[in-house]
Amino acid sequence: MSKKGSKILTMIGNNPEFSENFFELMYLKENIDLKEAEYLYAIAITLINEYNNNPEMSMYVEFAYSIIARTSFKINEFNALFDFSVNYGYYPIAREISRKKFQDKQTISQFISDAKMDEYQIEGRMLTFDQRKVMNSVLEDSNNRISFLAPTSYGKTSLIFQHIKKSGAQVVAIVVPTKALIDQVTRDAKKEIKDRKIISHDQQQKNIESKEPLIAVVTQERALRLLDEGVVFDTVYIDEAQELLEFNFSDWQRNRSLLLSRFIKINRLLNPDVTEVYLSPVLNSSQDLVLDDGNISEHKIERDLKILDIQLLNSQLKVCGYDIYLNEMFSIGEVENINQFIILNSRKKNLHYLYRPKDVEAYAGELYSNLDEQCEGDNVPQEIQELIDELKNLYHPDFQIAKYLGRGIVYVHGKLPNNLRNYLLDFFRNSEYITHFVANSVVLEGMNLPIDNLFYVSGNAKTQELFNFFGRVNRLNEIFSEKHGDLEKIFVPIRFIESEKYPQFRDGGMEKKIRNLRKGIENKIKNPTLDNFKADEKNEERTIEINYLENEMINSFQEPDFLSKLTKGGAQQLLNYNKKGLNKLEARIKDFKSLEDTTILEIVRYVFFNDFDADDFNPEYNAKRLEKEETVVYYNRFVKAIHEKPLSAIISHMVKYWQSGKANNFVYVGSSFGENVFESTNYDGTNKIYVKLSNHIKDTEFLVNLAFIKIQLDEEFLSYEINLLVNTLLEFEIVSEDEVNEFFYGTNDDKVIELINSGLSNQLIMFISDNNQLESIFFDSVGNIQTKPEFKEFINQQKGLIRFELKNFFE
Repeated sequence: MSKKGSKILTMIGNNPEFSENFFELMYLKENIDLKEAEYLYAIAITLINEYNNNPEMSMYVEFAYSIIARTSFKINEFNALFDFSVNYGYYPIAREISRKKFQDKQTISQFISDAKMDEYQIEGRMLTFDQRKVMNSVLEDSNNRISFLAPTSYGKTSLIFQHIKKSGAQVVAIVVPTKALIDQVTRDAKKEIKDRKIISHDQQQKNIESKEPLIAVVTQERALRLLDEGVVFDTVYIDEAQELLEFNFSDWQRNRSLLLSRFIKINRLLNPDVTEVYLSPVLNSSQDLVLDDGNISEHKIERDLKILDIQLLNSQLKVCGYDIYLNEMFSIGEVENINQFIILNSRKKNLHYLYRPKDVEAYAGELYSNLDEQCEGDNVPQEIQELIDELKNLYHPDFQIAKYLGRGIVYVHGKLPNNLRNYLLDFFRNSEYITHFVANSVVLEGMNLPIDNLFYVSGNAKTQELFNFFGRVNRLNEIFSEKHGDLEKIFVPIRFIESEKYPQFRDGGMEKKIRNLRKGIENKIKNPTLDNFKADEKNEERTIEINYLENEMINSFQEPDFLSKLTKGGAQQLLNYNKKGLNKLEARIKDFKSLEDTTILEIVRYVFFNDFDADDFNPEYNAKRLEKEETVVYYNRFVKAIHEKPLSAIISHMVKYWQSGKANNFVYVGSSFGENVFESTNYDGTNKIYVKLSNHIKDTEFLVNLAFIKIQLDEEFLSYEINLLVNTLLEFEIVSEDEVNEFFYGTNDDKVIELINSGLSNQLIMFISDNNQLESIFFDSVGNIQTKPEFKEFINQQKGLIRFELKNFFE
């Protein structure tokens, strides 16, 4: 929202003679009479007149829109809202009013206005005046660096594909910040673009010529590896571009923003004529993104059709409303407990947001305990009961997500596998029975869900992230859907819950977090590689060091020295060798001779850890575990198991082993789920990164969930830390690509590897192979995966998660 005009509105809100009467009519009275409505409309007209006289005061017209919309619904009469929407380009609202016949009768001017709005209907979707104007200006912009800044659900992904088609871009990268976003954007790309290969993994570039038409939907890490393999992009789309601003100096080599800026600079070096398009829902100025004295042509949609409806339940169980324009809290009442507040405010599809994955699960458990048991049993729909039975069979009879589904609750976080996460969310979308969705920031990762209510419980989210969350509630396609649209969804319910059990992690309490919303989005440039970054005294030296190393790596990209190759491979960012350690490592790699009867992990341990001490390097703790022989043995067994066994068998074996008493009493699970500190020769910190098994030995449900989480953490360790170290071995030609494929994929079959890299799970590929269906899968003329007709019949014969994953990928 705009800040222009906020000072005067604050003064008005501080006047009790005005504000008390205003809050009573606007928020507390459910119905008002015509005289009261005229009073509210008069306020709105005054604000509009002030705005027309001084268009810089944009908060006035936003406030006027909020007043007119709320008043229209209170008296169930929509002529004023129709007129405002036509005059200020809010055409989706005007068309919805006209289409639903909310008006008693249509005047000639309204008929003419309605006809004119047809110009703003594109592919069945009505656009606002600003939306069409700004999107067209992006498509017509011939500059090399462009930005499109718009609220969530205003068509950023659609614009990418329109831009690709109009510009004729050939070798394209769509860079997204997380792997979860890759799935959604790749599916969209396959629907929109049919004439070129679409890849989502750097390994899929095999047999592709450097200038062959291509769309790569990748993270910044994979984009860098594609550059290393000789792919040079002529057009790059940076989705969620605000991520480029972030940086953490305490762990600087792992910053994804650093990798993203490195990718952009190297691609520019290889192709100075590259076109870059930056897209973000929460960025004030695209000039914050500038790298190397450039200029970005900015296109921005300022106004949002949605109106925030904010309430706070404080720690004293008092309920307050908040008017974001007047910056005033007002009393609504009080409740007996948090559960009562949740029940009173719940709608059809409720998102409960918490920061930590561990808290997500604990809160979901509390929600389950507090909901009425009568919603289970005979009332559970057949499709949900089948889902519950399937999850118990796939994973374990005591799998807690299966239990929570019985009361219409589902939770997700980043430690769940993508295929299961997507499957659960598909049920959340389509089943009226599942009404409560508990999650953390994973909701920002490409999840377009029918959420109509947000309970914000805990987090360290900055203001721009909060606005991004809010954008997930009542997306525009849900408000204006021809079949299921509901205009009243322009009011977005945001319910903050202050809880001692789930405290805020920074920036004070909930009220401060709420009042900060009025300031709007204030981006801070933390990335030292950006032109407009300003170093403070604490990080000035580190800033110089980072930029020196980055420039050295970029300039030597085509002929890298030892350190550049070590950094490019990924080992340096994990192990942080000093000058002495680098010399020792360089000599070891230079003199390396093949070791017989050794696994890749044993080579990793020998090359990167053997005979190095604290004076040589400073490894991250998670990577440092690999210096232990028992860690290498464990992960060798783990890799073998995931290639050969179903997940249910791995979980059952792990739980039985823990309950046998033979296992180490302390299990490493990282900070997301850790309960205990366990000092060892490797670890003397204070973070809770272990779980003590003896505290839970009789709680099978807890151990099953712990095993499930542990497996996902181990797979993440494989795909990140171990992958970077193995990739570095490959960079120095210590191991071969065939050896790497055997280790990570259990095969050298190009088709199987392509399917895995495209997003299919190992478990599903095993199923396809066991049913002799691999031969029904082939690659078309542009290299995309296709299937023979009989494979569609095979898909239709399947059920549950298998059918869902097959249809999601192949259809």
